[in-house]
This record gives sequence, structure tokens and C-alpha cells, in this order.
Amino acid sequence: MNTQHIRRHRLPLTITLATVVLAMVVWVAVAVQGLVSRLGPVWDGEPYPVADPAATARRLDHDTQVAYEALRLPDARLDPESPGAGMESSGSGCGLRGLRHLVDNISDTPPSEPYVVSVSDHWGLQGVPRERALPALERVRAALTHSGWSVVSFENSRYGLALRLRHPAGGDTIHVESYPGGRLAVYAFSECARYPHRDGADTWDDPPLPEPVAPAQLRKADEYVGPSIPASQVSPNPDPEMHKEFI
Repeated sequence: MNTQHIRRHRLPLTITLATVVLAMVVWVAVAVQGLVSRLGPVWDGEPYPVADPAATARRLDHDTQVAYEALRLPDARLDPESPGAGMESSGSGCGLRGLRHLVDNISDTPPSEPYVVSVSDHWGLQGVPRERALPALERVRAALTHSGWSVVSFENSRYGLALRLRHPAGGDTIHVESYPGGRLAVYAFSECARYPHRDGADTWDDPPLPEPVAPAQLRKADEYVGPSIPASQVSPNPDPEMHKEFI
């Protein structure tokens, strides 16, 4: 068998091998692309919803106003020394999402997602001993669950008295807790959300928030921007659209 005959037989074999290799490369590329498309959301993480912090603050303010009216404690006084009272935003609990940030998130000081914050509202009452706080919390539970809020926890033990509820739309949380000395605290928290910002804005700048109004009946009359609702006519959630601002 001469050299020319051998080359003639090798050529089809070489073409066949090249075709097989090319097909395998294409198959691997398609498989990798499919795997990446499936794992993309896991790798990159679910994006945070977008919400205006000012609108979120107004919604939380409304929620705590509803909670106050459901408490039915008209003779309680606003506690000016309640620790941490007021409206504020914080990104400390809004971490980076996705497996790509796994190492960052298990560090001693995990970074926060830029331009993402949770909004909170807090105020307290004086003159509410535990024996009055318990039925007051039960009234809040009845009023808010009637409008769709879910009870996360309700502790009534020698260690404490506290009620926590969560709204299904947006994930807002209301927490009402009784403390020694006749003090009652009302907290409201939103889920973390990305807020609109201008290009180049400092990520450490807190977004502006409106001043809290609730509980309106206990603050200055000129600070109240809505009508006072009698306790007997409390509507647990008169405006359900307030909880649909996440987009």
C-alpha cells in the first residue's frame, strides 16, 4: 500500500473526527449556556423591589395610626423618651444577594447593597400597665387580621407581652410590645427595597423621609393631615393600595 493510498483513507477519518469534535463543542456550549441561564438568578440573586422611601414612610405612618386607634387607649400619653423613636431608614440589614457574594456575606462586616434601605417607624406610649396592654394588643390583632394581616407571633408570658403582624403585600411588619413601667411601644418596618437615586449620588446619604404624624391624636393638631377616626369606626386598612407600592 503506497503513501498516496494511505493518505486517501486518512482524509475521511480526519474529517469525521473533526465533525464529531465540533459537534461536541457545540453541545457543551449549548449545555453551559442553558446551565448559566438556569443558575443566573441564583448566582446573581433576586433583585430587590423598587420603592420610594418617602412613600413607604407614609404607609408605615398610616399603619401605626391604624394600630393606635385599634389599641383604644385614649388616655395614654405619648412617650417622648421612647428609645429610637421616629422615622428612619437603614441599609444595614440589606445585604448583597446571590451566590456571587457568598464570601462577602459571611464576613465579619458584610457589605450592604447600595441604594437599598429598610424604613422603620417607632413611637411609644406611657400610662399603659400590663393589665391594660393585653386587651389592647388583642384589639390590634383582631382589627389588623380582619384586613389581611397575618400574626407572626403573640407572646403572653411572664417573660414578655408582644404582638407581631405581617402584611402579605410588600411584607410590612408591625410590632407592639409592653414594657415595665406602663410603657407600650409600637414599631413598623418595611422590607428592604431599592430607592430611585440620581447618578453619582453618595450611597451613604440617607433618603429624605417625612416627619411622622401618628399617633395624630397625641401630637400637635397642626401636624395631623387627616381626619381623626373614632375607635368604634376603625377601618383596619381603608386603603389597600398603600401596600402595593413595590414594583
